[in-house]
Amino acid sequence: MDSPHLSLLSTPGLTTRYNSQTSAPSVLDLFLGSPLFSTATYTTSLYMGSDHLPLLASSFQVTPTPNPGCLPRWYIKLDGWPVYQTALASPLDISTLSLEEAAETLAWTLEAAVKTSFCLTIHRSPI
Repeated sequence: MDSPHLSLLSTPGLTTRYNSQTSAPSVLDLFLGSPLFSTATYTTSLYMGSDHLPLLASSFQVTPTPNPGCLPRWYIKLDGWPVYQTALASPLDISTLSLEEAAETLAWTLEAAVKTSFCLTIHRSPI
């Protein structure tokens, strides 16, 4: 990665996904961020109903614990995809923004697109 403002923070090779059919491990999810957080520890947490494992960042000897009580999930219907694609049709120009502003803009854009296209539901975890 060739950026003074962005680093790979997670441990290379950290398994973050298991294939639902073969249980083969793979690395699909990465922590990217400011080098200021390079002293943090990055681990995966317990299975919570997805084929991706939660990634946890620990810093200053504090380890976050996920609460699997009520898990939000997007209810994705096929008829919502055209709306989602239309909402994201115009490319964002984030080239002049700082890393923080670019990440915030991208997150806001994705959240706005998904909220106009799909429904967020909350249900109890089987755990």
